[in-house]
Amino acid sequence: MLSTVGLLATACSTTVPPRARILYVAIPPPPDPVEIEGSAPSPVYVWVTGRYDWNGVEYVWIPGQWEPRPYDRAVWISGKWTQTRRGWIWVDGRWALGNRT
Repeated sequence: MLSTVGLLATACSTTVPPRARILYVAIPPPPDPVEIEGSAPSPVYVWVTGRYDWNGVEYVWIPGQWEPRPYDRAVWISGKWTQTRRGWIWVDGRWALGNRT
């Protein structure tokens, strides 16, 4: 019994994801290009906007795409580059509960 508890405690401690490292970029991101969304493949899809990613040398555009809602009434809140005293950092987009019209 005691060995089972120890094994369970060890298994639980390894499931915690490592803390994400914040990357500071000295150069501000360029303005986002205009994206043409087109039509959603079905009513359950939401447009997830494109974004600039930093590859260590320059910003690279990652185009937006249609993504299925993970749950009913989910809305996409776009990520953004935010300026801090140490440089620019990326704040991830996320799904949130919203009202569908």
